[in-house]
Amino acid sequence: MNMDEQQLTYEQFKEDILRWKNTHREEYVRFARLMTNGDEKQYLAICRAIFLSLIHISEPTRHLRIS
Repeated sequence: MNMDEQQLTYEQFKEDILRWKNTHREEYVRFARLMTNGDEKQYLAICRAIFLSLIHISEPTRHLRIS
């Protein structure tokens, strides 16, 4: 992967995170609270949930980027 491809991947990741944040406001606020409290187990559970959400968000457009 060259630098341009890495930058595109990073930009897509940022867009996906912002899209998730804007569409899952309550989860984001809960996540922010947990991060402040420093509860590692809950943090990991939320990271898994975010990751799975991002997969579902990105999946419909992934094939367009591959084509």
